[in-house]
Amino acid sequence: MSAYKKLWIIVAILIVCLVAGPAAGIAKAASQPIAKLTEFTGDLIVRSQRAWGKTPQIGMSLFSDDQIATREGEATVVFDDGSVLNIGRNTNAIIEQIEEKKGVEKKVSFFKRRFVLLLGKLGFKTGSLGSNTNLSTPTAVCGLRGTAGTLSLAEDGTPMITFTEGGRSFTLGELIDGVAEDVPTETASYNPLQWASFATNAVAAVAIQAGAQAAAAPADSPEAAGAQALANYWAARAALDTANLVKLISKTLADNNPDPTVVEKYTAQLAAADAAALLAQEAVARTIEELERLEIPIPEDPAPFILGPTFDVDPEPSLEDMTASPA
Repeated sequence: MSAYKKLWIIVAILIVCLVAGPAAGIAKAASQPIAKLTEFTGDLIVRSQRAWGKTPQIGMSLFSDDQIATREGEATVVFDDGSVLNIGRNTNAIIEQIEEKKGVEKKVSFFKRRFVLLLGKLGFKTGSLGSNTNLSTPTAVCGLRGTAGTLSLAEDGTPMITFTEGGRSFTLGELIDGVAEDVPTETASYNPLQWASFATNAVAAVAIQAGAQAAAAPADSPEAAGAQALANYWAARAALDTANLVKLISKTLADNNPDPTVVEKYTAQLAAADAAALLAQEAVARTIEELERLEIPIPEDPAPFILGPTFDVDPEPSLEDMTASPA
């Protein structure tokens, strides 16, 4: 493969990795862990530092903008300040933490945290950050006041909240008191964002494996060129799928969230993801050309799970699309 084609692959992946950082102004915060995965059961996937495909492990460090999705299992995340997040079954969520400066000379640092629920249910208990923690869904936001409780989304997307300690400091949008029923696995599987998350993670895992196989192939051997071509294809596919998933999330939050700061962040992230997707799409085309030149069949997509249709994650979704139940 020419250096030119390799360059397209590298650039595509780098742009996708940068989608959530500079666009949101959180590059510094994202470089330091903010929490750990302390427990989990069932199927769990994590987009850590903007990359899918890593195998979750107890004690795994988590960073700002990490995304966590469960399927028929649960997970517990503990933050540096003692905050605890209990992630329910068939749930998809993002953790965010940014550092800001205050004071006349802007020398005093403080942190603001946001838990973004895209599907399912989150149990929360705040630590020392307390009142600097916000909860967000696609259509509602609330601030916390040293609290514990549960944030959930009904099957139709209605956001609900209940408190066992404390309460809200503010609310934007409609947030109903109560706890939604657990989202059934089959219904969650029909959610485009949930399906796209598991599909993207599956592709990324294959890309990691293909990269390892290419690295292990003896130099200048007959197998080396084919292994490298496959590795490049899967790397480009992982970049493209990640960019499309970021577009899906960003479009949903930018269009529907009532908080201007959330809209600003995800509008910028959507623009960056659009650019990344275009570049990654060209990289995929070039790797397919290389596979055809080497007479290697284009690999079939890995199936993350059977339930649910194969959603196209490229079109801009509506809130109705995101919350639709199977017919």
